[in-house]
Amino acid sequence: MNTKNSVVVIALVIVAIGGTYFITHKKAGDTPVPTTEVVGKPINATFVSGNEQVPATFLDDSVTFYYSALGTTTLPRAISASGARYANDDESIVFWNKGNQLTLFKDNTIIFTGETEPKTNESTFSDDDFSFVYPTDLHQEYVHLTTWPPSVTVTSTDSMQCSAGGGQTTAQGETVNETINGNEYCITTQSEGAAGSIYTTYTYSTVVEHNEVTVKFTVRLPQCMNYDDPQQSACILEQEEFNPDTVVTDIVSSLTFVE
Repeated sequence: MNTKNSVVVIALVIVAIGGTYFITHKKAGDTPVPTTEVVGKPINATFVSGNEQVPATFLDDSVTFYYSALGTTTLPRAISASGARYANDDESIVFWNKGNQLTLFKDNTIIFTGETEPKTNESTFSDDDFSFVYPTDLHQEYVHLTTWPPSVTVTSTDSMQCSAGGGQTTAQGETVNETINGNEYCITTQSEGAAGSIYTTYTYSTVVEHNEVTVKFTVRLPQCMNYDDPQQSACILEQEEFNPDTVVTDIVSSLTFVE
C-alpha cells in the first residue's frame, strides 16, 4: 500500500471512530451537552409579614432571597432536624423554612418571620397529630386524581427500611430508593390497566423529625392512543411532564406536627 492510500485509510478510520462515538453518546434530537450541570428546577416563593416581603428562589442545595436589611443573599443548604435550613459558613445568617413559614436570623437574632400567602387551589388537612397542605386540583386534563386528598400516615422512628426491587405491574409494585431535595425517599409504584386507562398508585416514605411519613395516592392516566390529534399529542406531553415527586415533596415540606 502506498503512502497516499495509507493516509486515506487512517483518515477514514478516525472519522468512523468519531462518528461512532458521536452516535453512541448523543440522543436523537439532542443539542450539544453543556458542561455545567443544572441542579433541579427553581421554586419561587414570597414570604409576607405586614408590609415586609421576602421573595426567595429555592434550588436543591441553596436558596437566594432578598431582604431589605441584607440585600440579595445566597445561602447553601445546612443540616436541619426539621424543615429546610440554609446558612453561611459562620451561621451569622440563617434562613429557616418550615412548611409555609420562614424565620430569618442574623447573629442568632430573629430579624424576620413570615409565611407565604395560601394559594387559592390549596387546602389543609388536620388531625390530632399533624397537619399538611395539599393542592385541591392538579389542573390537568389527562392526569386524574382518584384518591385525594392523599393518605398520610406518621410513625415514630429514627430510621426507615426500604427493600428495592419488584416490578411496576406486579401486585407488590416496584420499589426504589431516591434522594429528592436532599431527603431520602422509599418509593413504590404499582400500575394496572382497566377500561382504557392506567391506574398508578404511588407510595412515598421518608423520615421527618424522628417520624416516618408515608404519602399514598392513586392517579388515573387515560390511554393517549385512544385520542386523535391534537388531543393525543397533548395527552402524551402532559403525562410525560407529570411529576409525582413535586406533589409529594410539597406536601411533606408543609407537614406540621402537634406537640
